[in-house]
Amino acid sequence: MLVVHGENWSVFAASVLVGLGSVATPAIVTFLIRNRTSDAAYPFFFTVGTASLGLGQLSGPAVAGLVADWFGPSAIGLMAAAIYGAGMFAAAADGFFGQRQWTMTTSLKEDRHALPAS
Repeated sequence: MLVVHGENWSVFAASVLVGLGSVATPAIVTFLIRNRTSDAAYPFFFTVGTASLGLGQLSGPAVAGLVADWFGPSAIGLMAAAIYGAGMFAAAADGFFGQRQWTMTTSLKEDRHALPAS
């Protein structure tokens, strides 16, 4: 609780929010993989998703250290903001196109059933 005392409360709040995002990421990735793959393809895509999360956790500190060495410590925050921003846009695009694909698939199925029998 010493971190909350004084002027460091904002750093504590930011670290809690980032931590919550980090905890939620594997659950979100697993949910999306489960919903978008067949039972036969699930193990392969779960492996790919898990490996990508692990690769990010392993390479993140090294890349952040290199960025700090090249551009200074404040560049780490900018790099993190850029990565979170890219993730936000990717999620928004996925939601938009995923919903659009679902709507198109549903309307195609409805149109197919609406055709008169010949």
